[in-house]
Amino acid sequence: MRRKRKIAGYDCFFYQRKDTLQWVFGYRAASGEWPEHRVPGDIRGRRDAERYAAAWLEEMRKRAGERPTEPVEAPPDKGPTLNELAPRWLVLRERNPELAASTVLADRSILSNHVLPALGSVPIPELGSGALRRFIRGVRDRRANYTTRNVVVTLTQLFEDAIAEEWIVLPANPMRHPGVRKEIPPAQPRAGRTVIFIPRADAERMLAHAAVPADRRARYLIGFLAGLRDGEIAALTWADVDLDAAIPLVHVTKSVAIKGPKGFATVGKTKTETSVRTLALHSLAVVALAAWKRAGWVQLVGREPRVSDPIFPNARGGHTRPRSAGLTRDDLAAAGCATTCEGYPIDFHATRRSFSTWLDAAGVSNELIDRMMGHSGRTVRQRHYTAADLQAMQRAVETITLDIAPKGCELSELAPLAAGAPANDDQRFALPAKFPAGRGKTAGKRVFRPPTKQSKTTQFALVAQWIEQRFPKPKVASSILAGGAILTSRERWPFRKA
Repeated sequence: MRRKRKIAGYDCFFYQRKDTLQWVFGYRAASGEWPEHRVPGDIRGRRDAERYAAAWLEEMRKRAGERPTEPVEAPPDKGPTLNELAPRWLVLRERNPELAASTVLADRSILSNHVLPALGSVPIPELGSGALRRFIRGVRDRRANYTTRNVVVTLTQLFEDAIAEEWIVLPANPMRHPGVRKEIPPAQPRAGRTVIFIPRADAERMLAHAAVPADRRARYLIGFLAGLRDGEIAALTWADVDLDAAIPLVHVTKSVAIKGPKGFATVGKTKTETSVRTLALHSLAVVALAAWKRAGWVQLVGREPRVSDPIFPNARGGHTRPRSAGLTRDDLAAAGCATTCEGYPIDFHATRRSFSTWLDAAGVSNELIDRMMGHSGRTVRQRHYTAADLQAMQRAVETITLDIAPKGCELSELAPLAAGAPANDDQRFALPAKFPAGRGKTAGKRVFRPPTKQSKTTQFALVAQWIEQRFPKPKVASSILAGGAILTSRERWPFRKA
């Protein structure tokens, strides 16, 4: 099936004859038919053939649908456009093994949402410094600084690769013009110097609220009390935590991308090399994880957890990435807390900022906070841990106090609190109540029932029945053995009616 595209307002397709190598284009007429027209033989390139087709169709439009009888003169080629280069560049990016799938996904999103709507139809030679400066100012006026900078990085890399691959001929990358670089905003978040975090009182109210399921309570506690990123929490397995050690530990070695090489929720590397770290767990996080492992995890998945299983799985026991930003605001609103901080929406990353803010308020050194947050260490010694470091981390995290237990409830009694299944998963559609609560909606509960064990005689009989249906020859069926004895016809067909 030939690929169709719009040219001069007509749906068109192109192909090249194998005998003469002459280009032919077809167009959709008003009658619904697809007449074809041959491009002059001296035109060999596809781009030139498309320009000729555009001129020919425009001439036909002027004649009120009457086909031109003589060849028309195509306008001069102004060069390729970004609309033509973008698909080739994305294929080149996808084939680069050093690029993460999330990076390619971000490039595709930036091109479709920002670059191509504004610059896609402009020929490359006409994209001078003035046009690019106006484009950057337009993005900067509508979007955050980091978004604008990401757009600039993507467009700059597109020009770099197009020049290197010889798709276009330019003396230099226009995005590297000094005047264009001056329009790039500084690297600061939309909130500026405002630190978007959750106040301690709001954190306590949300964590103690009965509507917050046990898995999300444990996730929030790891964010508040260990400073892990959302992707790092999603990648944790039970082998990564040691809840019974003298100093309970969590080992951060990987992260789950929302979309990776294998699709949704792909386990991969951490954000940076220094994000690989070992941290001391707060006693409150230890209790919450133990409660979730003992009750909620089994209720969600339907079996006992293995050491290789993720701590926060989907209903099938695999890794997932919940829509944490929306769920965080939902839980804050359910507890009667603010969902914004100085006018900016709160997301799950605010738990990590709360962790660093509370440690700083408790007088913990900036060096230790940076190490626990996974920020780059300035020296080799800062990148390695000792027993004394872990003890210092334990003392630091225990300076954070959160009163989340109901009145009169001790810390050890926190386990019975709302061990429910997650209300979000990678499948987002309504399901009947008979399905487990973890698959998209809280529409029911999974009850763990151990499978019934069949006797060996029943197993052999079922296998014999299947083989006799699949291979009806007597010599095959008569060779089926059960416990060393040949089965009779009645034994081979235990469910056949007499």
